[in-house]
Amino acid sequence: MLSFRLHSQLSCLSILFMINAAGCHTINGYTANSSGMSYYEQGNFAAAAGEFKQAMLSNPSNPDFIANYAKAKMKSGDPEGAEQLFRQAISIAPSHQPAYHGLAESMIAQGRSEDAASLLTSWVATQPYVAESHVELAWLQREMGQPDLAAQSLQQALQVNPSHPTALAHLGQYYEET
Repeated sequence: MLSFRLHSQLSCLSILFMINAAGCHTINGYTANSSGMSYYEQGNFAAAAGEFKQAMLSNPSNPDFIANYAKAKMKSGDPEGAEQLFRQAISIAPSHQPAYHGLAESMIAQGRSEDAASLLTSWVATQPYVAESHVELAWLQREMGQPDLAAQSLQQALQVNPSHPTALAHLGQYYEET
């Protein structure tokens, strides 16, 4: 009876330790990510990358941490490394808008605008029900000097989500300019 009680208490302690350890990792990830954001805003991209990497390692399934690490790597002059991380974030969260945007920017920075267009066009084709896919395609179309196509993509975003704030703002800007 005593050994059973001791075993039960040890099991409970083990479970509490596991829960506490997992919680600490999550908290550490958010703390490191927050610290990384501060460094990033100050323009210290190397320090930001270090913090974002710590956040990512503490919670490897968080696409925001991965995308933030990728953005810092991009700013530190490693577009290839950033691209791999953006793709990792997309594999974890297939509708992760910041990762798609960052990946497209990375491709453009490497002189691969056609690859960026293909990436975002594929996203729209596979997830037309995600307003952000249309908004990102509109951003790229505008960057590539195609404002009329961008307006069409924004209208498609608004068909998916009639109150999408970014789509509304950019479409209003388009109408103001034309």
